Parts: sequence; C-alpha cells; structure tokens
Amino acid sequence: MAGTVAQADLAPTLLDLAGLKSEGLDGVSLREALAGAGSAAGHPVYSETFYPRYHLGWSELFAATDGRYRYVRAPRPELFDLSSDKAEQRNLAGERTNVAGSPKWIPLMWAALHVVKASVSLSFARYTIQMTSPVAASRK
Repeated sequence: MAGTVAQADLAPTLLDLAGLKSEGLDGVSLREALAGAGSAAGHPVYSETFYPRYHLGWSELFAATDGRYRYVRAPRPELFDLSSDKAEQRNLAGERTNVAGSPKWIPLMWAALHVVKASVSLSFARYTIQMTSPVAASRK
C-alpha cells in the first residue's frame, strides 16, 4: 500500500473490514487502499517522539507528513521529499525554504499540539478526580 497512514486510521480500517461502522472516530478506513483500489495518501499525518529527550537528553521531534513532503520540527528544521528520498537522507530545508517555511505546517503542528494538551489535561483531570473523590479517600 502506498502512502502515509496514521495510527488513528487503524481502528476505522479494522471496523470497516469487520463490517461495522466507525462513525465518530478520528482517522479514515484504508480498506480500499489495502485492496489496491487507491492510495493511503490523502490527509496530513502528525507524528512525534519524545524518545530522544527522555533517553538521550536531546530534543523531542515533531513531524507533519503531507503527501510528498515530511517536515520535522527539530532544533534544526528538516524537510524531506518522500517522492525521491524515502529513507529521509537529504535535508532540503535550506534549499526549499518556500516549502519548509510554508505556513501550511503551522496548523498541522498547532492542531496536534492542542489534541495532545487536551489529552494530557483530561488524563490529569481524571487522576485528580480519582485522588480527591470521597470514594477514593475512603479506600485508603
């Protein structure tokens, strides 16, 4: 299957393959792409890793892949043309400043950041509620 897929596409794809509806989920079904009737490319994909920060003391990395290009927000920005450099060996950020500096990457990064922040806030709120609820307190 050609194209970039998001982890959020897995649940809709599995549900679709099982003949079940996937309404209300993030992501899209890749059933047609798996059958060879299309490409997985079609929507931007956000990715991140905190591994370098937690295990190596380096910076975390954030990336957005939109069709042909992958932009990586790192201490030194990176831009890769996936159509000619699938192994991401040649950083084009300095050469293709019109693409690397494009405002199109900003909403992708901000949208993903807000989703992550909301998820963390929700997890923290659940933890706080558990720790402060009278039921939780009576169990101690």
